[in-house]
Amino acid sequence: MTFFHARHRLTTARQPRANSARVLLIRHADTDAASTWLAGRTVGVCLNVRGRTQLAALATRVAAERVTAVYSSPLERALDTAHAIASACAISDVRVDDDLIEIDFGEWTGLSFAALNARNDWRRYNASRGSAVVPAGESPAGAQARIISALHRIARQHDGVAAVVSHAEPIRYALLHASGRSLDCWHELEIAPASVHEFEEPRR
Repeated sequence: MTFFHARHRLTTARQPRANSARVLLIRHADTDAASTWLAGRTVGVCLNVRGRTQLAALATRVAAERVTAVYSSPLERALDTAHAIASACAISDVRVDDDLIEIDFGEWTGLSFAALNARNDWRRYNASRGSAVVPAGESPAGAQARIISALHRIARQHDGVAAVVSHAEPIRYALLHASGRSLDCWHELEIAPASVHEFEEPRR
């Protein structure tokens, strides 16, 4: 799997190369939780005013990539982003894939980042994610395996360009895997709200 990092914008609209599948990895637009507390799989976390203003530019940018299918995490913030993209692409439905969901942060879910930073287990998690344990939650290694499996499945099943709306950590872990880097290098990749990354997977 070869990734082409797009950072803040895609520079060209193009179709996949012959015998390859092209997928756009998109983080949902901004929420109030993003910079204050760990939402994880909390339901009812919706886009904030800034996130809503990001949708038009994001949807227009993704539509220029000739997307023919939109996939999404089942959480509201991802679905709202995915529906805006689907509308701009004249696609009637969004395909919900549970494997695109955010990490299960277990006991940490709902805590403020200030409270998390005071915890030894949170500091250990950020120091060594390759071997980290999330109390009553999902390990980074398990989350990485889940998102990679989902992306392989989407690439195999879909012809053309697919847009996949997910969350910061699953996207980060997919990019680390694709570039051959350890989960411990998580801090090297910024996955901003409404950002787009791209990969192509050669078909065998």
